[in-house]
Amino acid sequence: MKTYFNYIYEYSTPFGILKNNLPKEKMSKIFKESLTSYNKEYYDTKYLPIFKDFVNNKLNNRDEVNYFHFHDLSSQSSDHLNLYFIQDTENTTFYINHRFIQRMKQTASYYFIFDVENENELENTINYIKKFKSKFRITHLNVVLLSPFEIETTECKNYKIDIKNISTKEFFSFLKKELSHNFTNNRNAI
Repeated sequence: MKTYFNYIYEYSTPFGILKNNLPKEKMSKIFKESLTSYNKEYYDTKYLPIFKDFVNNKLNNRDEVNYFHFHDLSSQSSDHLNLYFIQDTENTTFYINHRFIQRMKQTASYYFIFDVENENELENTINYIKKFKSKFRITHLNVVLLSPFEIETTECKNYKIDIKNISTKEFFSFLKKELSHNFTNNRNAI
C-alpha cells in the first residue's frame, strides 16, 4: 500500500520551512530578518533534511513525501500520514495555533510528534502533552513522543528513537510500521 508522508508546517520564508512551535512573539522579527539573512536557529534542520533525503535518494517507489502548509490540509484518506513535528522543547513555551489543530483533526490520519533530546525536559513535555490533549480533545493515539531515553507514560504513544543516529530509510520504515498500523487499529476501535 502506498503511503503519503505529509510534512505539515505553519510558516516558511524565502530560506525555507521554519520549525513548528516558534513563539508567536518572535514571528515578526523572524520574518523581517529572513528578508536579508538565514538564521539556522529558526529552521527545521532535523526532520526536514530526512524528508528531503527520502525524496532525493528515491528510497522506494511506493511511498511519497509531501510538504503541506496547514491552510492546504483537506480531508484525506488514511493512506496520508499528516505529521506535525514539535522539536526543541527545551526552554520554550509551546504554541500551536488552535485553527491549525482543528484543521489537522479534520484529516483522516494526523499525529503531533514531540521530539525531546534532553532528559530533563521529558517531564515538562509530558505535562504539556497532558494539557494539550485535554484542551484540544485529542486522544493519546494522535500524540507521539520520540526520545533517545526510556519513557514511561500513558499520555501518548512513545518510542525510544535517537533521531541523530537513525537512517532515513529506518525512520520512514518506523513511521509506516508504527503510525500507519496504529491509525488503522484506532479507527477500527471507534
